[in-house]
Formats: sequence, C-alpha cells, structure tokens
Amino acid sequence: MAGPVEQPSKNHHYVTQAYLRRFANGEGKVWDTWLTKDGILREKPRATKSAGSADFLYSTRPQARWEKPTLDDAVERKFFQPLDDEAARAITKLIEGPSDLDEEQAVQWARFVNSLLERTPEVLERRLGQLQEVAQETVSGMLERAQSDESRRRFEESLSAIHMDGLLGNMNLNLMAQEIDDPAVLRHLAGLCPYIMTLDVGFLLPTSDNPVLVNMGKPGPIQFYSMSLSPRTFLIALPGPKQELDRDFALQALLAHCCFLPSQSKHMYSQEPLRDGVPVKFRRAAAVGLTPVPWRNTKKRSPRTNLAPSPRATPQNDKGVG
Repeated sequence: MAGPVEQPSKNHHYVTQAYLRRFANGEGKVWDTWLTKDGILREKPRATKSAGSADFLYSTRPQARWEKPTLDDAVERKFFQPLDDEAARAITKLIEGPSDLDEEQAVQWARFVNSLLERTPEVLERRLGQLQEVAQETVSGMLERAQSDESRRRFEESLSAIHMDGLLGNMNLNLMAQEIDDPAVLRHLAGLCPYIMTLDVGFLLPTSDNPVLVNMGKPGPIQFYSMSLSPRTFLIALPGPKQELDRDFALQALLAHCCFLPSQSKHMYSQEPLRDGVPVKFRRAAAVGLTPVPWRNTKKRSPRTNLAPSPRATPQNDKGVG
C-alpha cells in the first residue's frame, strides 16, 4: 500500500536558515528592518523560517498544456539543500577555526557564495526578463517568416500547446544553476583567501537579504568580497597569497561593508534592533540605502513569466570571470 504523497515545499530560502540562525536572538528570531515606500523605517522580530524567503521561488512548473498543473521542488531539495548543508559546516569552521578551508571545502564555500549572488528574487526576475525578450523576438520572427496563412496558423496552434510561463521559468532555474556552478567563477572565488575578524567592539553586525558585498559595491569583475558570518564575525576574501591582514585596512573594510550593504538590500536582519552608534550609524545607513518595499507585503514572491516585451538584454555572466 502506497504511503501518503509528500507535498512539495512552498517556502524557499534565498538566504539560508542555517546562516540566518547565526543572527537570531534568544527567542530564535531576527530583527527584520525595511524601508516603506513613504520613507518610514520599520522593524519587527521575525522567525528565520519566514525571513529571506519567497513562496515557490525555485519550483519547476509544467511546460505543456496537457501536463498536470503541479509544482515540483526538486531544485530546492536536490540542488540547494545539499549546497546549503555544506555551507553550514563551512561557516562553523570559519567561525570556530581554523579558518583555512581545505580544497574541497573552499570549492563548496565558493558555490555557496556564488549562490547567494545568483539565487535572489531580483536576479531571477532580471534573468527572466532577458528570457522573455528572447522568446518574444523568436516568436515574432517566426511568425513574420511564415510562408502562408496556413503555416502561420499551424505555428500558432503548436505554440498554444506550450505553457510559456513554465517553459521560461524552468529555463530560468536551469540558467541559475549553471551560473552557480560556473567552473571559472568557482575557481576564482575558491582562490580568494578568507580573512576572519572577530569583533569585541560595542556593536553587533547585521546581515541582509543580499548578504555578499562584492568590491564594496563597485561594479566590475569580482576582486574581493565581504560578508558578516555572525553578529561578531566578519569575513573578507582577498586575492592571495595569504598574509597577515593590515588592521587599518580590515577596519576600513568592515566600516565600508556596514555602510554599503544596505544599498544593495531590501531587508536588514540583525540580532537586535538597528542602532545609530559609533563608529557605525546602522539605522541611518538603512534609512538612506535600503530599497523601499510595501510595508504590508514584506514577503517576496517568485517571479512570474509572460511574453510582454522587456528591456533589451542578453543572458550573460557579469562577474568578469572568463
């Protein structure tokens, strides 16, 4: 007798729970801070399971009209879950020491860092727009080249059997996975040397829904990156060979990270409410830098597809790694 059918997961994390738990308070919650459309900074304690996530973000969808209208969470279970489990072990080693990762751990950590750059709703939506543009141009071109009304009718009939939302959405997830596992990018990220700073200062580091800051927010190929590993642990990854980190540079990098991280984020997550202190005014940085979101709808939704025209763009690797 067959057992009960397991329902696909709904709540998909683009910022992993294992990482967010590092920033949780004694009640197991993080303080979520966001900026409303009218410029008001709001905050509330939020369970890690509902932070940094979106409904059905990585669900695959039917690609043909005759397929059952069901969702599949294989990307979440088979791709991200093993990746995130490896990352959780790497974070523990980086924080508790020794901070040097072996070759395999360095590659797994590079996959995790690269995934944080590629798996956000914003990146998925941008790539989806590129796919929509290509699909729109392809369909229009084939209709224009049709030799007769009959051939045009047959093409449109064939096209009607395709579930375009599912086709483009699944292509988007496939491209995401390819970008995350891009060998050139992984070699480059794994070759950067991680430096760990353990803080004993009077403030706690926050993180965000886009926690990896590349080149201190400057565009261009990845030269270095930084991220908070916990409220007291800061990581900066720099080109090798590894040597003693200059303390003044490290402090400047830490302060720059705290100031620039909100500018690429919509939500800040912290162990306690953000405060303005010395030397970092966290609330001020959030109020100035965060991208506003509707305050009644702080949970993100997965991107949807259609064949409406989008700005001209071509899918590409923008990390500057060949």
